[in-house]
Amino acid sequence: MIKKIYIFILLCVGMQSLQAQNYNTIFQQYLATTNGEILTIVNENNIQFDEQKNMYSLVDKEPIRKSILSKVSNTGNLLWVDTLKVPNYSSSAIAYFQQLNNKIYSFATYGNNLNSSIAEACAILVYNANGTQVNQKIISNPNTNYFARNIKVQKNKNLIIQYVTNNANQNWTLHVDCLDSNLNVQWTNSFAWPGYSPTAIATEVDQFSNTYLSYTTDSMDAGNYYRKAFIHKIDAVGNIQWTTTKWSKRFLFLKMDFAGNLICSGENIAPLVYVTNNIGDVFVSKINPNSGAVIWDVVYNNVSNEKELVYSMAIDSLNNILIGGNENLQDVTAFHNNGYARLYSTNGTLISSITKPAFELVYRVGFLNNGNAILRSSTAANLFLTEYNATPTLQSSKTINFPNGVGWTAMDIAPNNDIALAVSDVTCANRGVNILYLSKNPLSTENVSKEEIIHIYPNPCSTNLTVSTSFSATGKLEIFNSVGQLVIAQTVSNMNLQSISIANISNGIYFLKVKTSEGEFIRKFVKE
Repeated sequence: MIKKIYIFILLCVGMQSLQAQNYNTIFQQYLATTNGEILTIVNENNIQFDEQKNMYSLVDKEPIRKSILSKVSNTGNLLWVDTLKVPNYSSSAIAYFQQLNNKIYSFATYGNNLNSSIAEACAILVYNANGTQVNQKIISNPNTNYFARNIKVQKNKNLIIQYVTNNANQNWTLHVDCLDSNLNVQWTNSFAWPGYSPTAIATEVDQFSNTYLSYTTDSMDAGNYYRKAFIHKIDAVGNIQWTTTKWSKRFLFLKMDFAGNLICSGENIAPLVYVTNNIGDVFVSKINPNSGAVIWDVVYNNVSNEKELVYSMAIDSLNNILIGGNENLQDVTAFHNNGYARLYSTNGTLISSITKPAFELVYRVGFLNNGNAILRSSTAANLFLTEYNATPTLQSSKTINFPNGVGWTAMDIAPNNDIALAVSDVTCANRGVNILYLSKNPLSTENVSKEEIIHIYPNPCSTNLTVSTSFSATGKLEIFNSVGQLVIAQTVSNMNLQSISIANISNGIYFLKVKTSEGEFIRKFVKE
């Protein structure tokens, strides 16, 4: 097992030193507006790397609402900017997106006066990597308000969208639709609410194109308010396979682990309380994806009668579970308000716990490819990246000061551990968004530019993987599985164009290592 982990570390870091290193800011690009306008990051996932480590970001512009998609190259150049426009609507807001296989899929709310809370439509826009819009679909109906909530791309390249509707802020309904790559509707499902707007919507898709949908409803009975959480499993053709319900809970995150189990995290909500009162504890659950049965639950309650909130969740290749958020938050005062992170094993056993100083809150957690945890936390003016092993012992740290304050921040981690950040300003009137590229390797962007001349296709692939490079020298192609095992090795005399048969390996995520006199380069692909 130690040998396998060691191979996996070498594979993913590209032979970098295994000693702890601090992150360096390779470049910083500022997206600015003028005349009292502001740009804001509204979603933690609204910055994403592509395979060449270019960065796509999606921001909201106010007070005239516009959602803006941009692409920054891996060397810091702003390549293009596009406002998410569709016919007949002057405003867009609260957009979500996913970048996959050189396509960018956005899903946003549209209207002609969004600041008045009248949302008339939702729309999906599809872009090429060069910023050209190639398709769009508008979803609307007269006298109905529409609000986009999320978008996912399945393994079969279908899109799963979630949005909510209401009629004059009444009769709330959650919709989950499946569309093919041409935006044709494949199936739809809808779920009604008893009187209050839906909260805490979470979605996950698995490798078999099943969709897992969670939402929380608020209702009132005999003068008392209740919360009830639902999880539905919807198969590839839109049939509901099972439903799990929980009183006094809300599921905020759903993720599949590498064993195919559904991992959920959220917050227990004290029963019989007003719907805006969030007193409760954080919980993590493992759920059997075939039946919906809960395999185990763990609860985190640091201080009785104070709030513990969860803001992020991640799962590593060993199926360990990392959560982070805000603990000891009181209703009447901000004292004792600080961030935390907790690492659980695949059977729900607590491995380690981290508590941050007062007023430093943990907003995003993730795993590096050496198994260490990375935490993104912040105070009012400083953003922190801290890396811990499972002990937990601090391995590296990075502090970035923002004179105008730290607002919403999005983060993405590349396979080689490089990090993309999008950080909103807070206090200035003409505020913008900082796009940052961080790496432990000062030569990271130089290595990225070399990787751009290595192409693999198709991806996903089922039989023969083609590797195209500008290298003519002798080299070696090696394929590793997700736990670091070497499954294919092939020596070639000319690297310009090669084909590797992958028909006999199992479906899943793999890493191709290209070894030449120019260096060693890693590309990720999916066998299906």
